[in-house]
Formats: sequence, C-alpha cells, structure tokens
Amino acid sequence: MKILSKKVKERILLLLKIKKIEYLDRKRVISDSLYFLIMKNFFLFFVVVACLIGVTYFVSSSIEGQIENQNIVEYSVQKVENKLKSGRYRDINLSRAVGKNGYFEILDEKGKCLYSSGDRQKNYTLDSIEYIPDISVDTFVQLAYTVKDNKKLLVISLYEAEYKDDGKYQGDKLKIIMVLDEKRNVVFSNRDQNGKNKLSEREYKLLCTGYDKGAYLQKYKFINQYGDTRYMIVHISRGHRVKARNMFYVYIVTVAIMGIIFIGLLLSFSFSMRKNVEKPISLISKAMRKVEKGESYNPVEYYGAQEFVDMCESFNSMAQKLKTSEQERKRIEEQKQKMLADISHDLKTPITVIAGYTKALADGMVPKDKQDKYLEAINNKAELLSGLINSFYEYSKLEHPDYNIVVTEDDICEYLREYIAAKYNEFEILGIDIQIDIPEIEVMAEFDTTSLKRVFENIITNAIKHNKKGTCLYVCLYEMGENIKIILADNGNGVPEHLKDTIFNPFVVGDESRNSKQGTGLGLSIAQKIVEQHQGTIKLVDEENVEWKTVFEIVIPKKHKKL
Repeated sequence: MKILSKKVKERILLLLKIKKIEYLDRKRVISDSLYFLIMKNFFLFFVVVACLIGVTYFVSSSIEGQIENQNIVEYSVQKVENKLKSGRYRDINLSRAVGKNGYFEILDEKGKCLYSSGDRQKNYTLDSIEYIPDISVDTFVQLAYTVKDNKKLLVISLYEAEYKDDGKYQGDKLKIIMVLDEKRNVVFSNRDQNGKNKLSEREYKLLCTGYDKGAYLQKYKFINQYGDTRYMIVHISRGHRVKARNMFYVYIVTVAIMGIIFIGLLLSFSFSMRKNVEKPISLISKAMRKVEKGESYNPVEYYGAQEFVDMCESFNSMAQKLKTSEQERKRIEEQKQKMLADISHDLKTPITVIAGYTKALADGMVPKDKQDKYLEAINNKAELLSGLINSFYEYSKLEHPDYNIVVTEDDICEYLREYIAAKYNEFEILGIDIQIDIPEIEVMAEFDTTSLKRVFENIITNAIKHNKKGTCLYVCLYEMGENIKIILADNGNGVPEHLKDTIFNPFVVGDESRNSKQGTGLGLSIAQKIVEQHQGTIKLVDEENVEWKTVFEIVIPKKHKKL
C-alpha cells in the first residue's frame, strides 16, 4: 500500500543505509513498517479513547444523577416524617432546605396554627391552604388575559402532573380554573367557592405565584399518630438556592482531567504520526494551481494515513466552498438584476400615469368638470411614488454596513401595550378584533423604539391588507431567559404556500401581477433587517395551527451586545 511520497522514502532509505540495515526490498519494508506503525498507533489511540469516553460517561452520569436529585425540600420532609407523625415538631430542622430566614408551620385540619418554628403563629383559611403548592405533587400555573364586554379578565389555570404506576410522566391535568376581574372578583370557577365571590390579595398571590411576603410556600399533608389530619406549611426564603456544590466541583474536576487526558492522547498520536509521515503536499499543490487558474480538476483522493486523508478532504471541501461561493455570487447578481427590474416596474406605473395626465391637462384635452378628478389622480400617484421611494431608501439604508440602530432601555411590555392601544380605534373602524397576552410585570430591554414600531406596523398592516373584516389579531409577549419572544398572528387567510420560503425576500408580494394595491413588497424585508439590527430573529412559523393561520415569531435579546 503506497502511503509515502518518493522524496520521503528516499530519506528513510538513506537513514537505513547509514545504519547498515540490509533489506531485500527496502521500499516495501518501509511502507509496511510505517503502515503497521500507523495502524498500531491508531488502534491503540482508538481503544484508549473509547475506554476514556466510557469512563467519562459513567462518572458523569453518576455525578449528574446526584446533582439532579429530587427536590431538596421534599427529600428533607420525608426524612422527618416520623417526627411529624409523632408530634416532635421541635426536633425538626429544615434550615438547609428552607434557607436562613425560612421556617415551617403545623396546622390542624381547619387551618389553625398549632406550631411555628418562626417568630409567630398565623392561622390559614382552607382556601389559602388549597392554593399552596403541594411538596409531593408537580404543579404549575398558567395565566392569560382576555377581554369580554370591554372588561379585562384574568384566567388562572392550575395544572397538576400525572404519572403512571411505573413513574413515567403521563401528562398534565387541569385541577383549578378561575376567571377574575381586575378587582379579584371571581367571575367563574370550577371549584366550590362556598359562597365566596372574591379572592383576598394573599390568596391571589398564593394561587398565582406561591409566594407570600418574600417566601415561597409549599404544603405537606400528613396523618399524625392519632389519626388527625395535619398540614405542614414550609416557608422557603425567596433568595435561597441549594446547590450540590461538592458534587458539582467533583464533576468539573473529573471532566477537566478527562479532557486533559484526551488532549494528551490526541497530541501524542498527532506527533507520532507527523514524526514518521509527511503530508502529500504535491497532490494538493497541483490541485491548488488548477483552482487558481480556474481549471476543472478531479477531487484529491488519498488513501493512507488518516491525517493525509483529512487534509485532502479539507482541501476538497474548501474547493467545493469556493465553487459554491462563485455560484452564490452569480445568484446574487441575478437577484440584483431582478431587483432593479422590480424597482423599475414599481416606479414606471405611477410615473406613466402622472406623465399622461399632466400632458392631457397641458394640452387642454381634459374637460373642466373632470380636471379635479385628473389632479386628484395625479396627487394619489405622486403620493404612491413618494411612498415607494421612501421604502426603497429605508431598505437601502438598512442594507448599509455602517447603519446602526439607537437602543434605549425601556419596559417593552408597556411599549407594546401603548402601541396596541394607539391602534385600537383603527382596528375598531376596520372591524379587526384583537387578542393580547402581555405580562403585567415590567420587562426591561434595550431596543430602538422607532424602528421596532416599524416592524410591528409592517406585519400588522400586511395582516389588515390581506384579510377580510372580522379577522382576529393575536399579540403575545413572554420572556425566555435572556431573550424576549413576541408573537404576531392572525386567523385570516394565511400565507400562500409558494410564498412561505421567500416571504422575507425584497419585492415579494402576494400577487404575482404586482398590481398597485399590493405595495412594494419591502415591508417584511425591512422588518427582518430591523430585527437583525437588534441581534434577533424573525420567522414565519410554518406549522399546522387550527386557530392562527399566520404566525410571525420575533426573538430579540434583552441586552444589545456590542459587536
């Protein structure tokens, strides 16, 4: 098997000759020796790395399993369950689970406080107890706002996770649904309120957040040794975080050691290979000269040392990328020509109308009773022409590499609410319904108030333009860690299938005839450029949705990173 260039073989043969080593067929011996050396090193390297990966996976899985143990509160309560049932409350210590300022309370079946590890005792209503999350049950609350009869209503849904007998997750079950008005009056509920028509502020906070006066509350229901029902209410400090620090450090050190060993093996193998084998420079140099001259060539093929194979594959990949880049350049050039043709088409129509009408007026060919109509048509076309030019200018401005938005820090929830409120009369006149889901909390973010408004305007204008009266718009905003997601959707006609992949391209309109009613086709392109200036993304969500036919998803970071 040939794996060496002629020059390399001659050097090695010379060394063998100096050392007076006699072989009948030196070239074959050298090739076979190096081949077996490479294969031996490669096999050894492969076995060691495979063992290293196996050990790393086993250790990591074991440590991660301990780091991601059960909820520390549930685990701590289970350890003291015997003390709870026997009434030895003073012997219970939950400081590690609830934090420095945390404490627990023991209530009877009516909510009366029997014992408190804190400063004072406080009674609870049965409703309050039911609203507190259970330690042994996974629950989560979903909040949504809706408008009915011009009244803003809050829909609170409490879900409880269900598991099969083998412990596998089965799904979420709706346990409580409650509709409140702005004064916390209960408009609807699927549970018996016992004649109670309003939630107290404390009950409201417990149901929605689980927090009460700076602490997160959890309950544990148990039966004591006398058969009486008791409740344990655990107050967890808001800032308390329990971390398995020791296991985490062990995990980091283990991964670091394995990484160092892996890098050492990789370097050892690499140096061993480079010590005995030179790279097939001649093959690559020959191919590079052909690429430089623009001549066609066959991909470099080499079978031997893996380093050589990788190098040849890298060169082939680079050459393929150059070819792809050239094809992309031609495609962009064609797109540019098409863009110029579209601009010419969009400008030609109003200019032709203006020129024809003005000439008719100048030549006295228009009766006096129709002159006002002609002048109005000229003015409309002039305004359309001005709008087209402004759109072209804005698009070209956003395309310029030196253009940057001016961001300021503001409450984006309030900003979006104010924008929707300003559009409300317009929606009412046009017969457009609006449904919003914007958090009442303050969400601070850095954004350009002027340009971001243009994004909303372009998307909503398209929704109004391409849908009939009675269409419902949906506006939603929520946090995703360090990002913010904004959903703008409608239940109208939807985007034609053939436009979904190119909807953000410039000059794409809903009508292939490009009639004057469709606009420039730059609105969504401008919106995409603005979102990208905010270091975010915008996309058309292409999925089956019974309620919303067109869904635009905008994701922008809270902090604008300097590039």
